[in-house]
Amino acid sequence: MTIQLCAAWTATRQPDGFVQYEKKLKRKHLPIIALTANVFAEDSERALRAGMDAHMGKPVEVPQLLATMMHWIG
Repeated sequence: MTIQLCAAWTATRQPDGFVQYEKKLKRKHLPIIALTANVFAEDSERALRAGMDAHMGKPVEVPQLLATMMHWIG
């Protein structure tokens, strides 16, 4: 699979994007955490609608990042 340069939102949700690629290959889901400077509620909602599992604003607080990662990967 070749990933074209595009917005992460597009790469995640498009018909041949990452989530669909996982399903096609029957792979276990790898959680996607959006790390962005956009921190409004609508930005978080956009990330989740695109198929991402979580949204975090920058600058990233390491304890929060670790807690989010542990939530998704156990």
